[in-house]
This record gives sequence, structure tokens and C-alpha cells, in this order.
Amino acid sequence: MAKTPATKRNGVKKPTLKKPKGQYHHGNLRAAMIDAAVVVLETHGIEALTLREAARRAGVSQTAPYRHFKNKEALLAAVADDGFQILVGDLKAAALRYENEPVDAATAMGVAYIRFATEQPARFRLMFGWGIKRRHEYDALANVTEEIATTIEGILRNPALGIGLWAAMHGLAWLLIEEIVDMGGGKSALTSRAEIILRSIVAGFEGD
Repeated sequence: MAKTPATKRNGVKKPTLKKPKGQYHHGNLRAAMIDAAVVVLETHGIEALTLREAARRAGVSQTAPYRHFKNKEALLAAVADDGFQILVGDLKAAALRYENEPVDAATAMGVAYIRFATEQPARFRLMFGWGIKRRHEYDALANVTEEIATTIEGILRNPALGIGLWAAMHGLAWLLIEEIVDMGGGKSALTSRAEIILRSIVAGFEGD
């Protein structure tokens, strides 16, 4: 099956989950490898993801990935960082729609957070600690989590409440992707039901 064009969110390319066969062009090797790695990660799991397999799916030689990634963990870190860039862009775009309405903005951010997690659960797990043992060696990963915290805190104008809201968003997302909680009704119902839950949490924060 041919790869459909990758979409963009807020200027950041969102990797497609379709096989990127024959789509590599000179100069785009790093992006092609990240896209291919996401395909493997989401369809077969982290154990199946190797530089060799990502290269095969990207349609490049087995030695080509080493131009950008010294090992599998470096590729994983790049996949995580790319995911964070998409997530941060989603959060900011959601908040912008409700610039003067903090409850609505925070709720929209929470829905965007949960939507990302449920659309790409394997990458979401990777982003928050699974599979990258030397995480401290990748400065971009630490910096972007700070950006998430700052973005959420800025909506409620209170650092403590911002961390609380992030914890609530993240906790609900984790319960959903681990199938501990089932909201029922499929994807169409997920957004509306998550919004109801998040709005009640945000309103509680505002009332404190």
C-alpha cells in the first residue's frame, strides 16, 4: 500500500502510520527514518524496532541510518523528541482557540493530550520513559518536558495548578492506553467523554 502524505499540525509533520515505501529522497533521511520507526513501533512494538528494520521500511541501505543515529537508542530518542514537538504544538493550538477562557483552554489542551496518547500509544509510552535507558544524555527530551509544563502552567497562571492539571491529563491518558479504563463508544465518544471529565477537573482547580 502506498504511503499517504504525512499531515502537519501547527507546522510540525505528524508521521503517518502507513509504510513509507519508496518515499525517501536525499536530504530527508532523518525524517524518513523517524517515520519508519513510528510505523514499526506502533504496529509491532519496541522489540521489533531496529535500525535495520527502520532502514528497510524507509527504503534505504542498512548503513544509511548511521549518518544520523549511532544506535537504536539514538533513533528512539529522535522518535520521542519528534513526538514531543507534535504534542507541544497540539497543546498550544488547542489553547489558542480559547485565548481568554482559561477553563475552556485548559480543557481543550487536555483533550488534545489524550487524543495524541490514544492515537500513538506506543510512542506516548516511549516519550515518557519506556525504552530509553540513557534519557539524561538527550537534552532535547528534558527541555521539551519543561515546555509542556510551562505551556500548561501559563493557561491557569499558577505553577502548582499547572502540574496538577498535567498529572490529571497524563493519568487519564495512561489509564486509557493501558485499557484500565474503557469509556466505551469508540473514538467518537472518547473526545466528548474525556472533555466532560477534564472540564470538571479544571473547574475544580479554578474553584480552589
